[in-house]
Amino acid sequence: MADDKNNAVILIEPEYCFATGLSTTLAPFLPMNIRSYFFPIDPSLNYTQAGKLIKDIRPKTVITSPTYFRPPVFQPNRTDLVLNCDAEVVKLASGETVNLLQPQSHINVELSKEQIEQINLQPLKTTDGYQLVAQLSGILKARDNKPKLTGPPTSCSNVLYGEVDLQELITALSSNGLTPNKIDTLGAGNHFLISLSDHNSSITVSPNVTSITSQSGSVRQ
Repeated sequence: MADDKNNAVILIEPEYCFATGLSTTLAPFLPMNIRSYFFPIDPSLNYTQAGKLIKDIRPKTVITSPTYFRPPVFQPNRTDLVLNCDAEVVKLASGETVNLLQPQSHINVELSKEQIEQINLQPLKTTDGYQLVAQLSGILKARDNKPKLTGPPTSCSNVLYGEVDLQELITALSSNGLTPNKIDTLGAGNHFLISLSDHNSSITVSPNVTSITSQSGSVRQ
């Protein structure tokens, strides 16, 4: 969709000049609302060079395929074709997913107009001097990884919190006109994929995460 904030172009060519070539690269997509990311990948590195690069930049964690840590099947004596890495390694095979804990010191939160009008900055003394801070209260909504703080509630409503009961979720969806068309059991039986018949949407339910996939913001809400 042209106005979808999730539109993105990921550039991986290491010799690409991101500073001067971006406008030309994005020209075919205009006037689409689109974000750009530059993550260069150098395919010319051999095992020795890759090991030296990891040693020089000293990352805390390296995520790569497990095939790089064992010699080729038909050349078991080629130890030079094995990646040497002193950092913590997360081996990610084809088709697998991993949960990476990325510590955050802060996040950006969108404020409603009402919240902005209530901001009253006050000086706060810290070890580095003084900072201006303000205390806000309201309802924090997080959808599509975009948190937003709105004004205080005018009424209370029931919300799903904690581990989701599948039958309760199905009942709640049906009562709001969202009829489940198909329910698939995934993994060890504690993961479920719920497909909604009339909205081209789906809900994935697992013990720790519930995600909603839909082009409609009203359906996600």
